[in-house]
Amino acid sequence: MVDEPDLRQSETDEIVVRVPVGSPPPSGWPVLVFLHGCGERPASYAVHAALAAACDLAGIAPPGPAATSHAGRSWPGELSVTGDCVQSALDRCERDHLVDRGRVYLCGFSQGATHAYGLLAARPDLYRGAIVLSPGEGPPPPALVRTVGPPRSLYVAHGQQEYRVFRKRAQKYAALWRRAGWPCWLEPHPGGHHFPVDWHARLPRILEWLAFDGAQRGAGGAGQRHQGLAP
Repeated sequence: MVDEPDLRQSETDEIVVRVPVGSPPPSGWPVLVFLHGCGERPASYAVHAALAAACDLAGIAPPGPAATSHAGRSWPGELSVTGDCVQSALDRCERDHLVDRGRVYLCGFSQGATHAYGLLAARPDLYRGAIVLSPGEGPPPPALVRTVGPPRSLYVAHGQQEYRVFRKRAQKYAALWRRAGWPCWLEPHPGGHHFPVDWHARLPRILEWLAFDGAQRGAGGAGQRHQGLAP
């Protein structure tokens, strides 16, 4: 029998996990799950998971279930399969770390972004919000499902020189979310199909916005941030 990998150190095709330094809050660390692009590997997201940990979230990057060329991974056409992968990764992380399953956020790039959007739209009971970066190929967006509690928050970004079809998809997702009356922040960035060049500075304020907006709506608050505008 092959020993299971150490989740805190794994940087192969297995799940990557990074947790903050110190003791978690009583309910556990909130979680940011990274869904990679087609052909990428979880190991390349270790730096992003570490950045999430620096922001006091557990950062998790699971592998897509399908193999691609050059040892890459991808996500399937069925959102339910991707959702099962995410929940399995959370289960495995929970064996070693105290995490808050009530505060799980998604962050996807390219193909992973399309799946992140779909999972938040279809299963808001499992996810508190999502960061959607340059959504690429993937399943069509599901109908938005309403859930008990505050509406879920969506952050969307795309490169200003992005592939046109991906740029339009990002704008469509934002429009669908806003049409439902839910908090959405659409923020283009210079360049093309890649993470924003200011990602290390951008992610902390995105996470602050996601947490602030959910907390304010849960308390019945209102304000400019809830109208889909940048904070």
